[in-house]
Amino acid sequence: MRGTHATTRIINGHEEYAVQKLLDKRDKETRGKKSKHAQHKTTRVEYLVKWRGYGIEHNEWIAETELERNCKKKLREYNAFSEQKRERLRQEALLGLPDSDSDSGSVSTE
Repeated sequence: MRGTHATTRIINGHEEYAVQKLLDKRDKETRGKKSKHAQHKTTRVEYLVKWRGYGIEHNEWIAETELERNCKKKLREYNAFSEQKRERLRQEALLGLPDSDSDSGSVSTE
């Protein structure tokens, strides 16, 4: 997703894109520095971002550290929603109720 668009702003000489919503979250294993005896692996959290004004073909996984700069509210809302959903699913499982929500975990933050 590159190129100027109506929802793109130029801030300090860099293009900034508006996040419409966070769709999903994952832990991604990355390769760290190689030491003499082993390859160190680290894990980073990434969110699947839906960009405002762009189609789904432009959705992309962005590191949490990048989103923490300008999207703190969206991160809090997504994580609060996700925690509520996980707790509801735990309760349903304990009670033997069918899954009442087939949604993949997306949350609208508009």
